[in-house]
Amino acid sequence: MIFGNKINISLLLFAILSLILIAVLIFPLYRKIINDSHDFLSTKEKIVFQKNKIANIEDFKQTYLQTKENLEKIDSIFVDAKIPIKFIGFLEDTAKSCNLAIKISSASQQKPKGDLWTSLFFQINSVGSFPDTYRFLEKLDNAPYMIDFQNLNISRLSETDLALQENQGRPANDIKANFLIKVFAK
Repeated sequence: MIFGNKINISLLLFAILSLILIAVLIFPLYRKIINDSHDFLSTKEKIVFQKNKIANIEDFKQTYLQTKENLEKIDSIFVDAKIPIKFIGFLEDTAKSCNLAIKISSASQQKPKGDLWTSLFFQINSVGSFPDTYRFLEKLDNAPYMIDFQNLNISRLSETDLALQENQGRPANDIKANFLIKVFAK
């Protein structure tokens, strides 16, 4: 029996040493492996997320480059509300190319109810032939600005109009046109 007790004690000691070995060495190593695998998966997810983010940024850059020209065109259709000199120059050049004499007055700024943008209102008085006036109005309608005609009055030059110094030398069949335009501003 002594031999059987020695074997049992040896087995018991071996089991206790095995448990201590598992508790001290293998279990912390196992925990470290689990934690490292979670960290690895988390890092892998972050890398995938960053790659997707970089791809989205590259797509955005490409889209921006493709639409940049259109954005500039959209920006150019609005008149500068504080200094509308470029637009006034456009009106004067267009009138000159159409052989019209114009006077531009009252550049009032408003934001009417229901409009998304601020507007500038210009009162324009012109003198010239009907075909030239029509061509001028057509060019304004096709202008690179957002123009809305508010009011248009056309009449033949009267005797008193022809007697004015600025109208001297004009043909009797010329007309005067008075119109109000609304231009959207930024």
